[in-house]
Amino acid sequence: MTAQPEWSLSPIAADPRYRMLRHISRVLRGRSLYPAGHPQLRDAVNELLGSLDGLFEGREEVRIVAVDDRLFIDDVRSLELEMVSHDLKGRLKTRGIELLIFQPGLEGHELLALVDGLTSGTLPPLPHIQIGKLSAERPQPDAAAVQVDFGSQIQELRQIFEGWDEIQGLVVDQVERIMRVLEDQLFANRSSLISLASLKSYDEYTYTHAINIAILTMAQAESLGVPKRLVHDFGVAAMLHDVGKTLVPEHILKKPSKLEPHEYEEMKKHPITGSILLLRNPSIPKLAAIVAYEHHLLYNASGYPALPRPRTQHLCSMLTSLSDFYDALRTNRPYQTARPSDEILAMLQTRIGTHFEERLARHFVSLIQARTAA
Repeated sequence: MTAQPEWSLSPIAADPRYRMLRHISRVLRGRSLYPAGHPQLRDAVNELLGSLDGLFEGREEVRIVAVDDRLFIDDVRSLELEMVSHDLKGRLKTRGIELLIFQPGLEGHELLALVDGLTSGTLPPLPHIQIGKLSAERPQPDAAAVQVDFGSQIQELRQIFEGWDEIQGLVVDQVERIMRVLEDQLFANRSSLISLASLKSYDEYTYTHAINIAILTMAQAESLGVPKRLVHDFGVAAMLHDVGKTLVPEHILKKPSKLEPHEYEEMKKHPITGSILLLRNPSIPKLAAIVAYEHHLLYNASGYPALPRPRTQHLCSMLTSLSDFYDALRTNRPYQTARPSDEILAMLQTRIGTHFEERLARHFVSLIQARTAA
C-alpha cells in the first residue's frame, strides 16, 4: 500500500510553523549525530531552507516562548508543535534563551546561522530574528490559562474511524501520534483540571467523545497507580472503544430522537463488531478489543452483549464505562441538554453496585471533584 502523504494524516503538518520547527530540530539533531557533509544532514538543511514558504501569511511575526520545559508558539501551547520542537526546546533551555521572534524578511541563511549559534553557543546578530529573555512588557503566557486545542487529534481520529478499511497499515501510526499528544497533556497537568476537548459540532461528537474518554480513562488509571506503559494501552483501548459504530447505519447513529426498538437492537451490535475490527489488526493492543466488547456490559452484567455466564469486566473496561457515562452527559446533543458536573456525579453514585463498581466509582467522583476544584 502506498503511504499517504504526511499532510493527509495530520492536519497541523500543513502549518508552515510546524514544518520550520520540525526542520530546525532535525538539523540540530543531525549536527550532533553526523559529520558535516553527511547526506542525512545535508537533506535536513535543504528541507529547513525550503520551510519558509507561507510562514508569515496572516502573521506579523512568529513568536516562540520557552519556559519551564514548555513551549508556546504565538502565545498558545500547541502540543503537536511542541512535540516536533523537542531538540530546539532543549537547546534553547541550555543556552538560557526564553524568547525567539521570527520576522518577515527572514532568510534561509539566518536560520542556518541560528542553528549554528545554538550549537556553538555564539549567536551573531540576525536582522530578522530577535533572541533574548522575556521582558516585563511582554509577560510569559499563563500555562494555567492556556486552552489546549485537540482539533488536530479529533480530525485525525475521524480519518481513522471513517477510513478504517483503507488505512489498515497506518492505523497504529495514527493512533500512536494522537496518544503522544494526549499523554503529554495528561502527565504535564496531573494536579490541574483535566483539559477536555470541546464539541465543535454534532458531526464531531463521536471523535471528540473518544478523545475525552481516552483522557478521562488515562487520568483514572494514572491516579490508581497503573504503570505508565499500561496507562498508554488503557488510553488506546478507551479511544477506540466505539470503533464498532463505524458499521452502524448512519441514519441510526445520527438520529436526533429516541431510537425505535429495532434501531436500538442494531446499535447494540457495535461492541461485537468493534471487537472484531480491532482483533483483525494485530498491532493494536488486545486490550482494545476487550474494552470494545465489554464497555456496555455494566458491573452487574445486565448490559449488552448478553453473556453466556456472568463475569467481571476488565479494569480498563470499568474505567472506560465511568468515563463514557460522565462525558456523554456533559455534552449538548440534539436530544439532550448538557448537565452540570455535580449533577452527573450524583447520578453516577446512584448507579453504584449496578452499573459501576463502588471503589472505582467513588475514586472517579473524587478525581473529577479534585481536578475541577483545582
